[in-house]
Amino acid sequence: MTEGDGTAAAASDTPPGPDGRTGEVINTVPGEWAENDHFKDFYDADGRFDFERFGSEYTEAQGRLSDLSENQPELPASADDYAFDFGDDPAYPVDEVDVKLQRDLAKDLGLTQAQYEGIVKYDLARMARATEQIETEAKQTRDTLIREWGGQQKFDANLQAAAKTAVAIFGAEFAERTDLGNDPQLIRGLYLISQKLSEDTFKSGSGAGGEPPLGDDGERRLVYDSS
Repeated sequence: MTEGDGTAAAASDTPPGPDGRTGEVINTVPGEWAENDHFKDFYDADGRFDFERFGSEYTEAQGRLSDLSENQPELPASADDYAFDFGDDPAYPVDEVDVKLQRDLAKDLGLTQAQYEGIVKYDLARMARATEQIETEAKQTRDTLIREWGGQQKFDANLQAAAKTAVAIFGAEFAERTDLGNDPQLIRGLYLISQKLSEDTFKSGSGAGGEPPLGDDGERRLVYDSS
């Protein structure tokens, strides 16, 4: 190697050609490599570039990349190829629209099958925690109102009155999608309203028991017990 310029000379037994060259091979590197963090460690104290160490480490790095490429898990070809076994009796109803969205997202993110399964398991665990919290809150509400109203029997009767009021005021659809069991303020409020309304208000709006009267604005108004 020549000194100080990062140049390596390799002697050759090849006789000089017509132009006087001996066939000697000269290896050089760009001068700016000496200041590059990726290459400057290959220079020795005299400023000479160590081609042998550089070649050895480059070969090792290429080998590691090759191993990584060979061990790279194969990704599903399409979003529909992602699969998850929810079991014969899943804890929650399987929403096909939601499942499709999850599969599309997994494909867009380039997830493996195992990573997709991890996302679904996390989502199911999240729903389980939410359900457990709702059940805990409902039990706390029941316990509070049972003590407040003086026992289980009174609680059941008052809760039924509150539910009937919810149907009469908001309609059956509201009552079906709203769980009164975990909101003590809503239960108390509907129960208090039930004590103010006449029984006519609780009859079905289908016409069997008559429609609640309309106000000046054309909207149904509540019927209060006149007694």
